Amino acid sequence: MDYQSFLSAVERGMNERLSDDITVSIRTTVKNNGMKKQGITIAKKDVNISPTIYLEEFYQQYQNGKSLEEIIKKLDHFYHEVRYEESLDVETIQSFDKWKDKIMPKLINKEKNQGLLNTVPYMEFQDLALVYYVLLDVRGCGSATITVTNAMMDSWKMGKEELYHIAQLNGRRTLPATLAPMQQIIDDLICPDSKEELELFHKEYAAPDEMYVLSNKIRSFGAAVMAYDHVLEMIADKLENSFYILPSSIHEVIIVCESRRVRRSDLDETIREVNDTQVEAEEVLGNHAYYYDRVRKVLYF
Repeated sequence: MDYQSFLSAVERGMNERLSDDITVSIRTTVKNNGMKKQGITIAKKDVNISPTIYLEEFYQQYQNGKSLEEIIKKLDHFYHEVRYEESLDVETIQSFDKWKDKIMPKLINKEKNQGLLNTVPYMEFQDLALVYYVLLDVRGCGSATITVTNAMMDSWKMGKEELYHIAQLNGRRTLPATLAPMQQIIDDLICPDSKEELELFHKEYAAPDEMYVLSNKIRSFGAAVMAYDHVLEMIADKLENSFYILPSSIHEVIIVCESRRVRRSDLDETIREVNDTQVEAEEVLGNHAYYYDRVRKVLYF
């Protein structure tokens, strides 16, 4: 069964399984970097927030031998974890006071998102773009967000500079930066029960021969922390090194101290290879390294 047939089979199976006031349909969504993804949207009558579940991972499970019935049962359970029972009051979107503390920054590839950038406020950051979203909810299975558009910014009677400063403040307060050795992150993935959230610049981990993962505390859209005021300066001072930044994805970046004596060309080659083979296309941030000069306190690309 190919992916399109799998989508249709899941759509039918979920519609048969769920109650009559819930409708399941196939949806194509334009994601980050202009990538189109297909999944199922599950809409409940009289509720205007409908989760979309992308099925690539479930299709892989099907190809590996899991039955369609098992997958539909798993999707049903997942839906009941992420569903919303009440509608979002869309009229309140125009109320800046209601959302001002929930506006967060997100760093994306500027070149790959020109269509999006025509419709949303953004600030240039190196050769990337800092855009904004409203963080509605955070759960163990993900977060619910709304992209801030030009229309929303206009209804709030706000300029780009003010929006940038508000997102900076909210990000530092609600989604503070975290820095962890890469080995710690790998260990967490292998043994999640041992996972321990690390505060930024924990003293015992300040070793210049390490590689570090820089993100935010929920590790979602965490690459934006590199645009937080003074974060890169603080890292350089703690490590007592200038360093390279590898844009591993929109969710995190990797810090490599200059003292490791790596070649910039080798880092760029590694980034391109990882983007091509390991990172989902809609999560790619950039294809080259950045360099932070500790003495000049300047980021270069």
